[in-house]
Amino acid sequence: MIGAMVYRLRAVNAAWLPIAHGRFMHAAFFAALRELSPELSGYVHDEMNSKPFTVSFMKPCQKMHVDRGAWQVRPDMEFYWRVTALDETILRVLLALQPGHLMQVGRLSLQITKVMANPEEHAESGILDENELIAACLGIPQVQEIELHFCSPVTFRFFDRDYPVPLPEYIWGSLADKWNQCLLPMELDVAELREQARSIIPLSWEGRTRTMYLSPQRGVMGFEGRFCYNISQQPPEQQQLFLLLAQFSVFAGVGRLTAQGLGQTRISYK
Repeated sequence: MIGAMVYRLRAVNAAWLPIAHGRFMHAAFFAALRELSPELSGYVHDEMNSKPFTVSFMKPCQKMHVDRGAWQVRPDMEFYWRVTALDETILRVLLALQPGHLMQVGRLSLQITKVMANPEEHAESGILDENELIAACLGIPQVQEIELHFCSPVTFRFFDRDYPVPLPEYIWGSLADKWNQCLLPMELDVAELREQARSIIPLSWEGRTRTMYLSPQRGVMGFEGRFCYNISQQPPEQQQLFLLLAQFSVFAGVGRLTAQGLGQTRISYK
């Protein structure tokens, strides 16, 4: 099972919070995991190179006052926070977080007021069996186009530098890596898939590159916006595989630092 949880959070105190607060949310995730399952927290943090979860930046429910790249948060302000799990054990821990649970995000204390785990409660939440996802994608006979919307900057590693352009081979290669690392069904040949993805043609794009500062000293260059890719010339079985990994991206994110808020992705296709 994999899934996406959306939590509604209420500020308990007043504080300033950086707009790019992914590392704080990463720390808050591990604090909650450590509280509910210390052994699992230690294993995921210390033993796993690829983290089987993603966290988003918080989305405010009201207009925020911004000064020098930070929000001025006041008591009782509310936010939505999305967390995904690519591992059933982690998913069960996320489901155990209940209203009333207190979280610390930098100097800001937040209380969970609502937990949403299905699309009827929040469109960006949901739990599914990965075998059902595979069957659904393999049951679609032909796909012409796939559009990926990068809701937060997506970046890849090119030698020792950030590469912000979402080339098809980087996108589907990254997703195939994540799929295999999470030990999901149907192991993929990453090198072959990356090579096949090089023949995918971008149809259109809209967005920009930007530097996201994860800390005052650490900036990451990424692309934020949408890319539409033409896969109509691919064999049907390859179209289905590209669609499967694109659907997986909604839970796994794309590229680097998805456990700190980057690479959050939504898709559409036809």
